[in-house]
Amino acid sequence: MIKPIFKNYYTKTLLAVFLNFLFGCQQNFTTQQSLLDNSISNKVATLKQEVGEFQLSPRQHEQASGESNSRIPTLVDEQIKSKAKGQSRNISIYGRKNPDPNKAILPANFKVYAKDNVVVNVSYPGFEQKTLPTVNKFIGYPGCYVAAYSRRKEKSVYSVGGDIYVMAQVRVPGSYQERICLPVGYENVDISADPQFQLMFAKVLPKACKEGCWAGGDTGGWFGIQ
Repeated sequence: MIKPIFKNYYTKTLLAVFLNFLFGCQQNFTTQQSLLDNSISNKVATLKQEVGEFQLSPRQHEQASGESNSRIPTLVDEQIKSKAKGQSRNISIYGRKNPDPNKAILPANFKVYAKDNVVVNVSYPGFEQKTLPTVNKFIGYPGCYVAAYSRRKEKSVYSVGGDIYVMAQVRVPGSYQERICLPVGYENVDISADPQFQLMFAKVLPKACKEGCWAGGDTGGWFGIQ
């Protein structure tokens, strides 16, 4: 007669070991899971203390909710505006070459070469290099330069004779007729006697023209106009 399997001592022992192993694995897994949960909770709490609660920015909130605010400029719009503004500023400083003298813009630190009462814009032996302050008040088209004249030698750039000195030049709306700059609205007017140009020089050239300057349009020579 065959005895029941559970009465076999060896089989009982083997089954007991297997059940103990199975129970131990389950208990160990539960313990590890609990430790992992506690670790994650601790890390989240630490992160909140360091950086605070995470919140959607107004822009992200609008995107998430499907709402939009047309008054908030986009990054692309700001970049375009900044770039356009930067280009205008650079032209005023560095100038712009163009074969048309009414489109060309001289740099702010325009270099000239002077000797006695003669001035040119290319280097010659015996001529001293000077910087002619150039204010590009107007950068549109057409435009031309009016020179600021004074009888004050101090702060002047070069002399044209007769105790008359050139202090600087300013670009204004207008065009060249031969060598002469004719500002818009002053085509048939003697600008040297016009008080509006004296006021303009006092405003844009406060140091050079602190004692007063008058205007003259003979600046076409910078562009090779004879």
